[in-house]
Amino acid sequence: PKILFFPVFLPHCRLASYIAYVQVEKCRYCEDCPPIRACPSKAFSRIDPDYPAFINIEWCLGCGECVKACPYRAVTLVERK
Repeated sequence: PKILFFPVFLPHCRLASYIAYVQVEKCRYCEDCPPIRACPSKAFSRIDPDYPAFINIEWCLGCGECVKACPYRAVTLVERK
């Protein structure tokens, strides 16, 4: 089994007005996923290469760096509810 280690970030991340959202139908499951590299809070990660990247909404800053990095426009920002 794969073991994942996630860094711990401050709770202020939950105060963001927007969070990133992966549109699975647009995601191409890139081997070297640009949004994962672009995310300053490391909220983006991938468990399995056969599945799209996922976002830990507790860590998402809503900065939009992942949106800019995705060449397929599979990531958007949505208002946090």
